[in-house]
Amino acid sequence: MLPGNGRNFEQFRADDADCRQWALYQTGTTPNKAGTTSAVTGAAVGTVVGAGLGAAIGAAAGSPATGAAIIAPIKVATLIDGATDYPVAFGRQTYHDSVFRSWSAGDIAADPTNSNHLAVIWSDMRNSTLPAPTDPYSATTNSDVVVSQSADGGAHWSSPVALTLPNDQFQPWGAYDPSGRLRIGFFDRSVDSANLLYTYSVATETRDGSLKFSVARVATAMSDPTTGDRWFARNVNTNFPHATAFLGDYSGIAIDPSGGVIAYWTDMRNDVTFGTRTGHGEDAYFGRTS
Repeated sequence: MLPGNGRNFEQFRADDADCRQWALYQTGTTPNKAGTTSAVTGAAVGTVVGAGLGAAIGAAAGSPATGAAIIAPIKVATLIDGATDYPVAFGRQTYHDSVFRSWSAGDIAADPTNSNHLAVIWSDMRNSTLPAPTDPYSATTNSDVVVSQSADGGAHWSSPVALTLPNDQFQPWGAYDPSGRLRIGFFDRSVDSANLLYTYSVATETRDGSLKFSVARVATAMSDPTTGDRWFARNVNTNFPHATAFLGDYSGIAIDPSGGVIAYWTDMRNDVTFGTRTGHGEDAYFGRTS
C-alpha cells in the first residue's frame, strides 16, 4: 500500500494507525484484547478486521475501492487452533515429539466446472486430545486435514469434514482437477505408528462434491523431523537430538491439464555434511500422481 496522491509517508502512517484503530473498534476489540485473544478467536476477528482495514486504508489512500471486500466477510468454520490446542516449542505450535513450527493455514480452491463451488482447506486439532500439554514430548497429537465447501459462491458453507487418518497431517494445499474433484496434498504421519516420520500424500475426492477421499502416497521415502537434522537442529530432549525447528510453512500442489497432481514438499531423506557434522538435509522434492 502506498500513500494517496499528495500525501507524504508520515501522513500515510498516521492514516494507517487511524484505520487500524477504527477497524478494531468496529469489532468491539481493543488493542490489549486483540493481543491476548486465543488463536481461534483471533482468526475470526482477523477476517473482519482485515476487511475493514482494506476498505478504510483504501479510502485513506484516495481510492475507496482499493482493498475493499467484494462482499462482507463470511465465516466458514471455527478453527481448533487455540493456545491450548497444540503443544508449543520456541513459541510456536508443533506436534508430538517435535519442535518444528506449524499452523492451521491451508488455502481456498475453486471448481473449474462450477464457479459457485468452492472449498476451504486447513488443518487443526479438532480430533486431538485437548487441552494439549505445552511440552511436545508429553503430548499425543492428532492433527487432521479439514475441508468445508460452498455451493453458492461462498454465501453458505458446509459443516467441516476431517480426513479420517491416524496421527498428524498438516500444512495441506487443495485444488480442483478438471473433472471437479477436490485434490489435497499434505504432510502425512499416518504411515508411522509412532507418529514421528512423515511422507507426503495426496487425497482425491471419490466423487465431485462428496468430501469423501482416497489417499495415495507421493513421496517414495519417509522423513524424520524429530532427530538428526543438519540445518535447523535443536537439542530439547536427549532422546531426540538435533530435532528440526523448521520444515517450512506450507506445501503445494498444482493440477496438470490431464487432471494429474504435481506436488512439492520439504523432504529429509538425504543426508548432508557441513563442517564436522552430518545430518538430514531439507530438500524441495517434486512428485506426480494421477
